[in-house]
Amino acid sequence: MTFKKILYWLIGLPVAYFGIGFLLVWLGILPYLPVAPDLTISYGGSHIPENTIEGPILRYQQGQLWQYAIHKTANGKLHPEVKHIAAQDTLTCNTQQNQFSFVLKPHPDSIQADQFIIRPNQKMFVVSDIEGNFPFFTRLLQAQKVIDAQLHWTFGDGQLILLGDYFDRGYEVTACLWLVYKLEAEANAQGGKVHFVLGNHDVANLCYVYNDVAGKYFVNADSLKLPYHKWYDEQSVLGQWLRTKPAILKINNYLFCHGGYNAAHLAYKRSIPQINAAVRTVLGKEVSFIKSTVNDTIRSITGINGILWYRGYFIAHDDYELAAQAEVDAVCTYYGVDKIIVGHTFVDHIGTRYNGRVIGIDVARDKPLGKNKPSALLIENQQFYAIDEQGLKFSIQ
Repeated sequence: MTFKKILYWLIGLPVAYFGIGFLLVWLGILPYLPVAPDLTISYGGSHIPENTIEGPILRYQQGQLWQYAIHKTANGKLHPEVKHIAAQDTLTCNTQQNQFSFVLKPHPDSIQADQFIIRPNQKMFVVSDIEGNFPFFTRLLQAQKVIDAQLHWTFGDGQLILLGDYFDRGYEVTACLWLVYKLEAEANAQGGKVHFVLGNHDVANLCYVYNDVAGKYFVNADSLKLPYHKWYDEQSVLGQWLRTKPAILKINNYLFCHGGYNAAHLAYKRSIPQINAAVRTVLGKEVSFIKSTVNDTIRSITGINGILWYRGYFIAHDDYELAAQAEVDAVCTYYGVDKIIVGHTFVDHIGTRYNGRVIGIDVARDKPLGKNKPSALLIENQQFYAIDEQGLKFSIQ
């Protein structure tokens, strides 16, 4: 081979790799493009660590429970570890800043109830769209004294309502999920309750749609020799747990869901348990299967105008108009509630709409518009407050 041909290959291969690779990442076909041992490129050209602390991912395999994790060794190097564990072992979740311990529940979770009556003086704290941002999540909970510095439940008989989208984008999804799992048991012991409501990103991950998953998860999956689609499947502890969660929840006279309720769907006359049962039928199914085999009734729940995706309280869409007051009133009347509380759609600030019937709480805190603004909701003695990271509360009407 001549020198000129060698030069062509030396130049041509990297050009082809990066040219085709960038195109595939931009189109969403590849989640990331490996560049160097410590660097990948994901959509938008952002640089992320190729490998970070991860896990534990727990799966039942051949009658045994296995733990997959990536942790730092004493000399600061990252080390993937796979080992068999006992169900009663105390487990550790390492985060970028700290760690916490938890134990598995002695029995698998049953389907979570979706309608509750609580005392009027019991506090409710509502948080949505965390998307793997563990530091922000814990700061918010600590500021409102839901948890202490050691991440233990301190909210007594209060109700913590998590309005979906804890997956995607952020780098510590696993830690967020294990913290919620742990807090459930601690809250129950004190007479409180944690309510995890599924959002569109959560359901997407359970249906093998990974468009918004940070590239680091796929790199970590390679390091652990465990494909990402197995992290939350029906053989995994977190996957089983997530499949028990509702997509719509009623507490007293408040209705909670991630996106919103399109009044057009009142024609189906579905109860809250029927809606949640319909959502559970698609979990673990691929989107192509859902589109080709699921009937229109279920698609109206999980589709673009369903409770996971609907934005009609805030903006119009090709599939629907901006909701009218009469439509919102009709939903409230049908389900016997005074207010509908949602996340999903960015709002400039937490406040009421539709004559106090709707409260949107997804403040775009990672964008200039929402930076440092209150981004959680406290319901206390039937009064409503927007809460910031310092625990300051601002009354809303």
